[in-house]
Amino acid sequence: MTIETFQVPNNKLPHIFMEKTDSRKLIEEDEKVSNIIVSNLLLNKELNGLIYSIREITNNINKLITTKPEELPFSLLRSLRLKSSELYRFRYAKVLGIKKTSEKNKINLPEISKKINLSVVNLIKNYSNRIQNDLKNYEKKFNITLDILSSETWRICGNCSRILFKDKLKPMNCECGKKIENVEDTETLPISRFNEKMLTFVDQNMWFEHGIEQILKFKKLDTRCGYHILGHSGIKHETDVFSYSKKDNITAISECKTSDVGLNEVFVVHGKMFDIGVHKGYMFSLKTVPDFIKTFAKRKGIQIIDIVLEKNPKTLLREISVW
Repeated sequence: MTIETFQVPNNKLPHIFMEKTDSRKLIEEDEKVSNIIVSNLLLNKELNGLIYSIREITNNINKLITTKPEELPFSLLRSLRLKSSELYRFRYAKVLGIKKTSEKNKINLPEISKKINLSVVNLIKNYSNRIQNDLKNYEKKFNITLDILSSETWRICGNCSRILFKDKLKPMNCECGKKIENVEDTETLPISRFNEKMLTFVDQNMWFEHGIEQILKFKKLDTRCGYHILGHSGIKHETDVFSYSKKDNITAISECKTSDVGLNEVFVVHGKMFDIGVHKGYMFSLKTVPDFIKTFAKRKGIQIIDIVLEKNPKTLLREISVW
């Protein structure tokens, strides 16, 4: 991490020392993440629902790719519309092994394995198609283009349809016994989904922080998103958004909350404000915040704006008070 200095233009306020982690920089510099940040649509409720839907489907795809068929939960295997007797015998044979000849005769393991592999591949295809269609419908509705999906080509065994590897050919022996030596020994499985950096961007609520930063920029504030700021105590405080109003000569920090906001959260933000030395604090919440907590926060120099996704940008801009 490299320490940066925020110099207040008129030099009447002390400099602010801040830094951003290398891991966060890598996420924000990712092409797909950058594309969604510059869209200025991060606080759009419909887009928010879409990205969380894609996130969930992507996680399902990842689980199907990385988990051995015999280790998939029965709830998922049943969704593949296979017979319960086949599933239990398959699990018994793959996990516990079969020793008795009489037991081996009761199950055609290669046939059931191929059936399960094919079902998994088809389910992944359906998931991938759904992601692309949902995004396409959103783009059509709002007349925009969002390049936020990563496309990959996976290879599956031409004999048993087991998922093998991504992109470049890797000579190997499949579990079914087939030798994979040439591209012709495999079939393709194209997949569209969120990459790992996009998943982290969503899971760690960075989308919310950048969405708030965009709103504050509309208030003509100088902003920094996702920085650790050095306090007078020597502690580096994680802040969601730092902002400075040149017109009013005021510094502020903003916290973005997806969970409930209570008195404890207010005290934490107030403590950061005091140690960093900023004039004002903002707390943006996706949930409804009781009036008594808003009143208490106001006495501490903190403005709370709740149910953010239920409000359009113009409403948010009217609610935000710079001083």
